Amino acid sequence: MPTFLQFLIENQAAELAKLKLKRYKGIVGKPMMEYVYFHKDYIDKFPEWKANILDKMAFLPKDFQYNTIRYNTKNGIVSFINSPNFDTSDEPISGENYTVDNDGLLKHYKQPANPTIWHHKWLWVQDDYKGFDVERSKERSIYWNKHLPDEPGIKKRIGSSAFWNSLDFNKNTVNENDQAVSLRNSVPLELQKELQADPEVGPFASNIADYDAIYVGDDPIGTIRIDHNRPDLGTKVGSIFILPRFRGMGYAEKAIKLAIKNESAYTFISPHNQSSKALFSKLGFQYNRAMWYDNEMLEVWTRD
Repeated sequence: MPTFLQFLIENQAAELAKLKLKRYKGIVGKPMMEYVYFHKDYIDKFPEWKANILDKMAFLPKDFQYNTIRYNTKNGIVSFINSPNFDTSDEPISGENYTVDNDGLLKHYKQPANPTIWHHKWLWVQDDYKGFDVERSKERSIYWNKHLPDEPGIKKRIGSSAFWNSLDFNKNTVNENDQAVSLRNSVPLELQKELQADPEVGPFASNIADYDAIYVGDDPIGTIRIDHNRPDLGTKVGSIFILPRFRGMGYAEKAIKLAIKNESAYTFISPHNQSSKALFSKLGFQYNRAMWYDNEMLEVWTRD
């Protein structure tokens, strides 16, 4: 007899099969007509394309940061796309991008006011991807397909972020059982242990007892470091750690809002951390400058 976990996995697979959702060649990537979209971490999964992709990378501006790739399987033209909220949004946007043709001609496309959004982002990655909860992303695909209004031609419109966000089931998708978020000075020992045991958080959580705890209702779900030590820049927002099962639900954003309110504030972000940049941009922070901090080159983002 299958276990309950096996039942859930098999049921999920069956639901996704009904929707005809599967990765390119069963490996990785979202196929759309002649294109395949995938996260840059998986270039090695396409040995037949890798040399072409790497050659075209040489034409990109040195300071351009991208995290996703669109490959044209018919002509080998490659687009390098920065999706600023790829890890943090259920349906991320297609942002600024550069397309390189086979003569090395570079075309630049800015992010439009009403950007295209991507559905089923789990197809872009493999199940071992650490940037977001892949299983939750699969469930999201099943969820919205069940709740999509039965209207003629609606699937031709859901690529528009403005239209997508207007749909009723998207108006409260941060957490369907949303509860009040609060901050408390003391971090429970069990929360400290669970975060320190997490492979992503543990190496950076040695002084986690000095943080504030993030609560959802009466449940501790993470921590945030807040310092009031720079009157010229305002409140410093430090590391934010969320338990894996609560990630991707908007709690980090809510915790930052609670911590800084309407004050001036700043934070340090790694140049390659696109998800943090998307989060802090949403909260009104802007890039200020780069500087060395703790033996690492980081970007200073500030909010007046």
